[in-house]
Amino acid sequence: MTPLRFFLACISLFLAAFVVLPAPMILLFQLKLGSTELGNWFALLPLAVIVMGRRRNVLDSVSVGIAVLSALLLFSTPIRAAMFAGEAKKKMNEAFPTAAADGSGQPFSFGRIWSFGTPAGTQAETKVYSSAGGEDLNLDF
Repeated sequence: MTPLRFFLACISLFLAAFVVLPAPMILLFQLKLGSTELGNWFALLPLAVIVMGRRRNVLDSVSVGIAVLSALLLFSTPIRAAMFAGEAKKKMNEAFPTAAADGSGQPFSFGRIWSFGTPAGTQAETKVYSSAGGEDLNLDF
């Protein structure tokens, strides 16, 4: 069980490293996209390593440490998205005050990243965002 735990911890750290490191080739770039976009699902692997039996020796403890680091890296993307979402919503409401009236449309939700459903469809709205030389400049929002 100890070698398996260590192997799985190393695999999870390999995946988690792509959250913060650049990918040197296209195949690894695809793994990087998976690690950042689906990191919450990939984090199940290090969490399984953490709860996999009791620690009997030093290698088990090292494996758990690697798994904790991996889980933190993999969960860092949705945490950063949640921090950014509040600021993004505030700026969008300042730029488009009419959209702020209904209060709908949270830009990020931890519940949605764990769901299997598809997002609800939306309709694009054309809005005037500025005027230049007496002509309105439109934005498909």
